[in-house]
Amino acid sequence: MDAKEYLQSIATLDIEIDNLATRIEEQKNLAKKTTSTMSDCKVQSSGSKQKMADAVCSYTVLEEEKKGVEAKRQEIIDTIKMLRAKEQAVLYQMYVCKKDYLGDIASSMGKSYSWVSKMHSNGIVNIQAILDERKTRG
Repeated sequence: MDAKEYLQSIATLDIEIDNLATRIEEQKNLAKKTTSTMSDCKVQSSGSKQKMADAVCSYTVLEEEKKGVEAKRQEIIDTIKMLRAKEQAVLYQMYVCKKDYLGDIASSMGKSYSWVSKMHSNGIVNIQAILDERKTRG
């Protein structure tokens, strides 16, 4: 995976985190709905006792999966933080804050488009060097 693909993967991870959060909430709601009710001292079950356990187990597994995805996202952010401050600021805004247009980043930073473009290019080269170094270290 090259540096741009690596940085762009944060958008996919964000979508995956949102989807997992939705699924977790659905499973929690299912677990809450799977309860027993009292009627004339008799308990009426809303279904299998296993339904609640399955829902709890499911959202627990999903929460662990979400933590893993969040860790991957944080790894990318930590990699960006390894750059010089100027490169870091540009790449952070572009890939984490999702500002797609370099002109918008330039405007928000009070810099020229060409300066932001140069910092972006330098940042990509330096991210690639970091990724290559990680690959050689195994």
